[in-house]
Amino acid sequence: MGLVAGSVVLLLLVLGLGGEGPWHFLRNKTIPQSEWQTFSPPNGGCTVLMPGTPTPQTLDILGISAKTYQVERKKEKTYFAVTMFDISPPFLRPSLLQDVANSCRDAAKAHMDAVEPGSTVTSESAISLGNLPGREYQITPPPTKRGTFITRLYLAKIDNTHRFFLLQAGGSIIKPNKDDAARFFDSFKIDASATPPTFEGDTKEAGAKPLPDNKLPQAHSPPNPDTSR
Repeated sequence: MGLVAGSVVLLLLVLGLGGEGPWHFLRNKTIPQSEWQTFSPPNGGCTVLMPGTPTPQTLDILGISAKTYQVERKKEKTYFAVTMFDISPPFLRPSLLQDVANSCRDAAKAHMDAVEPGSTVTSESAISLGNLPGREYQITPPPTKRGTFITRLYLAKIDNTHRFFLLQAGGSIIKPNKDDAARFFDSFKIDASATPPTFEGDTKEAGAKPLPDNKLPQAHSPPNPDTSR
């Protein structure tokens, strides 16, 4: 699962950022509201606002197929992506959500440091979407640059399938809980039929509380880094 999640992150970073590097100097601008539209991935079980028509991509690793839909905004030098993949029973374990979040975080930071060293994981939080558990992490570039790379992950049970949902936004105009980032992340909805994940031997639903064996810091409000440079 770590290999799949890490590969998804790297695919999105490569597709979204090309050879220019992940951080750009831009004036403080936002995407026009008229360019946002509701997107429902085929058979994805979710909806989200995207600033344009998403480009689909399929990643197949070790028999696990990840469906990725991305919008790259060249004008604003930023991108947004939603990714889904189902997991089979052998992979299910109480630490799965945290394991995948850690793998995504490490892969993203390693890629950014390879382009330009000095990125920092500035926030890690246990989050929720209704009664569905999730994780969020934020990575900021070196001090000479501005912007944020944000990923939110949710794990849900839909019918008899456990599905991961990854939401990602990156670029120099991306600011936690503000403007385009807030519009994107806050618009995300998972079908009402989804329920919290269940694991063999569970005595209660996982809900949004940190899982017993995770090492995630206490959930806290994401920082608002200075983007006035």
